Amino acid sequence: KGYCYVHKLYLGDGEEALLRRKEHPEAELLVHPECNPNLQLNADFIGSTGQMYNHCRQSNSKKFIIATEVGLIDRLKREMPSKIYLPAMEDAVCRQMKLHTLEKVHNALKKERPVVQVRRKVADQARKGIEQML
Repeated sequence: KGYCYVHKLYLGDGEEALLRRKEHPEAELLVHPECNPNLQLNADFIGSTGQMYNHCRQSNSKKFIIATEVGLIDRLKREMPSKIYLPAMEDAVCRQMKLHTLEKVHNALKKERPVVQVRRKVADQARKGIEQML
């Protein structure tokens, strides 16, 4: 079974996130569902990154602790600057996500390259995970 190493390895047992929560008791703790169950038990909200984004938009809270890849915080700060966003863990960075650029995405869409082919069984399994994230 696949998993995101940021959620499993960096966020680990959730101790750093729970410490951050003690420092900011007024903040909502938003946790990705791939994080440690102990961290989930202490969450105010559990959801995908997209669901976390929507929750921040709809919530009356002014401060959030975000337990997922820190890149989400950049978007939240840019699009909802009146609220405060704290990472559950400062170094929860996905190296693979940082390899993607708008230029690379643009070129891939324009040239329809590289072509990636996967077996039907693998595609069906991947589809389940992608649909859960959406």
